[in-house]
Amino acid sequence: MHHFKIGWRTFKTALSVFICLLLTYSLQRETPVLACLATVYCLRTDHASTLNFSVHRLIGTFVGVLVSMLAISVQMQVDSHILWQATIGALGTILLIVICNATKHPEGIITGVSTFFIICFNTPFTETFGYAANRLIDVAIGAAVAIVVNFIMPGKKN
Repeated sequence: MHHFKIGWRTFKTALSVFICLLLTYSLQRETPVLACLATVYCLRTDHASTLNFSVHRLIGTFVGVLVSMLAISVQMQVDSHILWQATIGALGTILLIVICNATKHPEGIITGVSTFFIICFNTPFTETFGYAANRLIDVAIGAAVAIVVNFIMPGKKN
């Protein structure tokens, strides 16, 4: 029978989630989900990789927020016909990918696109700005926790 072990990175990831949960609850954030997802995504085998993934995650989220705000301003000017919504979704995706590639952050594309889709198509118009700001804050919390944990508890290679 194969024995499973909890490795160092698994332990650090769990610790990062634990810290994110404590931090988001103590700061009375609406939900810990995005901070916890960010910390799991950002925490890597070494400090340099963690910092790199954190930067890409933050930039992807920021670009997703910017593109979604632009798209929402367009959505407010046109009717809600599915063709308009589909066109805005497609053009927003193109713009987001182009911006991430132009700024040398292609690793932020998936984060940015998911942020864009959630804000544009899954968040009520009355809540988009608040949600966008909270998403940036929560991703920053998760990334910061991952960076600090990996700095304080480096891997064997560091």
